[in-house]
Amino acid sequence: MVAALWQKFPTNLPSQVEACLDEALSGRPPASVEIYFRADDIAVPSIPLARLLSLFQDRRIPLALALVPAWLTAHRWEHLARWQHRTPGLWCWHQHGWRHHNHAPAGAKKAEFGPHRPPAILAGEIKKGLTRLQHILGTALDPIFTPPWNRLAPELLPALESIGIGALSRDAGQARKNPAPLAEFPVHVDLHTHKAADPWEAGQHLLSTLRAGLAGGRCGIMIHHQRMNAAAFDFLEFFLGTLSRHTALAPISIASPLKP
Repeated sequence: MVAALWQKFPTNLPSQVEACLDEALSGRPPASVEIYFRADDIAVPSIPLARLLSLFQDRRIPLALALVPAWLTAHRWEHLARWQHRTPGLWCWHQHGWRHHNHAPAGAKKAEFGPHRPPAILAGEIKKGLTRLQHILGTALDPIFTPPWNRLAPELLPALESIGIGALSRDAGQARKNPAPLAEFPVHVDLHTHKAADPWEAGQHLLSTLRAGLAGGRCGIMIHHQRMNAAAFDFLEFFLGTLSRHTALAPISIASPLKP
């Protein structure tokens, strides 16, 4: 489902975003604020996914792609790998859970790897997903884990490194509440799954989370291409285009710290 923000897009939002960037980055030294983008629920080649990848490829801006292991096949990877071959340093292909299946009880927030099942089972599914992706992608896979719905049982954090995970990407609030003992790239801005029913309210939430992420010196932005309509794509194209105007911004790949 497309979020309310993109169904009735506030026409003044681009100018508000530009003002937010100007204010947040004013006086900052060059390349002192990192920004990174993460696209979730990746596995099935599609026209929206191709359009998303084209936006980042054309601007040479890195994009982390969270692959759902159970959804990905060797045939599907053949199609996705064409982007990897064209611009190999641009993409961070990494793990997004196992099956992207919600195991939370009714009434609880959705989670595949929440505290609703034994930690040993959760760790086993992460390892199963990692092994599957390693078999399909080989060296193209980066050892980063993004839990579906951005939630991860705290009991799992100490086990991630022994499973073979080198870094974690989840919600910024979760990262602050339960810090991980390994590199972390939290997301602050949710472009497509915020549930506000009022477009103005959703736009203000986007601005406030963008402002907060930039203020901390590192801002992660989450994308869901299946929930993007024409307005969402147009806004993303506008936003990516504004980044080059701000020398304080440094678009990074979340895989960079893991490279030798």
